[in-house]
Amino acid sequence: MADQAETDDWEIEVEPPLFLLLAQETCYRCKANAAVIAFATLSLISNGLRISDDDEPSLVILQYVERMPPEIETFVTARFPSYRKHFSRTADLAYFANFCVCGANFGDHFLGEPDAAFFPTTESDARKIQIHSLSFRQPMQFRAGFSDGTVGTLIYKHAVTSHLES
Repeated sequence: MADQAETDDWEIEVEPPLFLLLAQETCYRCKANAAVIAFATLSLISNGLRISDDDEPSLVILQYVERMPPEIETFVTARFPSYRKHFSRTADLAYFANFCVCGANFGDHFLGEPDAAFFPTTESDARKIQIHSLSFRQPMQFRAGFSDGTVGTLIYKHAVTSHLES
């Protein structure tokens, strides 16, 4: 992970709309049910290449977010204080991660595993995710990894959608 993070591959331009995904995950430490978030978009540019699905809408999910525009950071950390920057020994980098009230870290690797919060394997599981459209309307510079593919399609088709004022 650290090798990729040290390259410019992680400098991405996220095109609007920007979405905030909200789901629930069970804490591995205390077994509490905790809210977890992630960012997603329909299109981004990485290394000069547009990443999107022209055939059918599909979400591109941001992972290991090291840096985001200040206005987005202010917005999200005010509403979700359990989402904060933290150094991960597993990923060997500091990135914004979700935390349980007990202090346990929900790493992005864990949340992106099959049957975890942001990797539903069924339509029913995808319906448990909320997609909030954020009102940021300009392209945004992030330093982050991303994941695209069938999971993004499943979430986009079946998750509950709404709008959060930013």
